[in-house]
Amino acid sequence: MRFPTIVAHDLECRRYEVPGDLPVGPRILVLAFQRWHTALVEQWQAELDRVVHDYPGTTWWEIPALSRVYSPARRYIDGGMRAGIPDIQARRQTLTAYTDLRALASALELTSFETIYVLVVDARGEVVWMGSGEADDEGFAQLDAAVDALAQGAGRQDAS
Repeated sequence: MRFPTIVAHDLECRRYEVPGDLPVGPRILVLAFQRWHTALVEQWQAELDRVVHDYPGTTWWEIPALSRVYSPARRYIDGGMRAGIPDIQARRQTLTAYTDLRALASALELTSFETIYVLVVDARGEVVWMGSGEADDEGFAQLDAAVDALAQGAGRQDAS
């Protein structure tokens, strides 16, 4: 399955077409749909930071995905998120998307907006792994294996 192109802005107001405008290496995209999902993202954060450290070229991005209905309030909503995130790097890797949530859910075969989804996406935009919900050792191991497989594949391509 391919990650659909969505327009998003980081909390420093830069525009991205996700996933195409993101760096080419393995990308970990964390989709969140509700304010309380921040707690779930935080459960994954240390592991995501470790994976990015262990696999050079890997990046991770938090994508709060909101319905297009909220687009007129973008400045207020994004401003509130920006004010709550003092770290500039965290603001740069938080990409808010005001999008068609039904189309996003359909493209990614998401079953609910009541949890977060952690996706590993390759350079072509293909989803190579997807987990959801609370962080646990099994999810960490699967995430690590998916990024490792992409990193190994990139190494083989570089050698040829």
